[in-house]
Order: sequence, then structure tokens, then C-alpha cells
Amino acid sequence: MAVSENTRTAAEAQEKAQNLLENLVILNEEAFYSGFTVREIRDAYLKSSSHRLSSEKDGKHWYPSGSSLCVLATAVFTIFIVVLLPQSFSSQRCLLQNNFFVMEATRPLTDCNKVCKGVNSVLILENTTREEFSKIAYSSRPILVRGGAEHWPARRIFSFEFFRRLYEGVGDGDIVNTKRESYYQSVEEECQFFPFRTDFVSLREVFAMPQERANFSDGQKPWYIGW
Repeated sequence: MAVSENTRTAAEAQEKAQNLLENLVILNEEAFYSGFTVREIRDAYLKSSSHRLSSEKDGKHWYPSGSSLCVLATAVFTIFIVVLLPQSFSSQRCLLQNNFFVMEATRPLTDCNKVCKGVNSVLILENTTREEFSKIAYSSRPILVRGGAEHWPARRIFSFEFFRRLYEGVGDGDIVNTKRESYYQSVEEECQFFPFRTDFVSLREVFAMPQERANFSDGQKPWYIGW
């Protein structure tokens, strides 16, 4: 009985909190649509608080009016949106970072009959051709391809400097700067940067690292990222 009562109380409290949040959102929008600025809302809140404190010191009781409550609620919500949230998420763009745990938790269920049934070993291919591999590709069976990148031109082309120049561009003109921002923004908006156990928070920071660290020089912190 006590457990049921506690559950009901918690549900009611959650519903009230949700209703309060929805009302605060509405009040905040109405305040801004009415022409109020953040400073005006804050000043109104401070003025109301000062009035209440002075009344209490004089032995008088002050009961806020409906308009005062609206201003107070709007001020609280505005402070939360304008001040607290930006500070909380200044170091990360995504509320839920994209990582392998999230990917595994949200991917479609796998048909075990296609993946596990009749599988006793890993199929190993040596220097297979594109035609041979296309026959078994996407079969959901474990395959190990050896020497697949032996003649891959990217092994000679891809490097830290290659990708840095690809994203940073060359020069500082308006066109280059616009392209640079769009490249980084496309990665950040989709939360496709994987810092793993490094101290980087964005791809922009990766390409700004010292050359010594980029080259894995002695005494430098190792790094491994993906995007």
C-alpha cells in the first residue's frame, strides 16, 4: 500500500513539474513576443524580490499578484534558458553524445539465424577481387579480408595534414571561411565526432593540435578519434 502511494505521489509530482515547465515555456514566449527583453524581465524579477524582502522586514505580508507571478516564472525560465543551459552545454553540442553504446542501443534488432546459425569459423579471404567479395558482401557473416588495402591509393594520400587542409582550406578569404564553417558544422550538427578517450571536444580542436602531438612525437599525449 505504501509503495503504491509513493508511486502515485511521484507520478503526481512529475505531472505537476511537466505542467509547470509547459507553462513557463508559454510565459517565456509571450514575454518575448510582447517586446520584453531579457534585461527587462530580470530587472522586474529583482524589483519584485526586493519589494518582498522590504515588506517582510516591516512586518507586512506581501502576496504577489498574477502579473508578478508571470514575471517571476518568466524570469526563472529565462535565466535557465539564457544562462544555465549555455554554460552546461558549452563544451558539448549534443545532449546525448553519439558513441558505440548509443549506436548499439538504438540499432535495429539482428536476426540471429542469419548471423549465428551454421557459423563455426570466420571466413578468411586473401587479396580478393571486387567481384569475388561482392558475392558475399552484406551477408551478415563474419569475414576477414587480408591485404584488402594493399594497393589502396589512400594509404599514400591520407594523412593528418591532408584532412586538416581538407577542412581548414587554404587562405583566410570570406569564401574559404564560409566553407570551413560549413564543413565543421556538418560534423557537429549530426554529432558525428567520436573523441573516444581523448581530451578533444570537436574536430576543429583536433586540427588545431600542435604538430608534435599530431606526429605522435615522444612525450606527447596519444590520440585516436573518428568522425
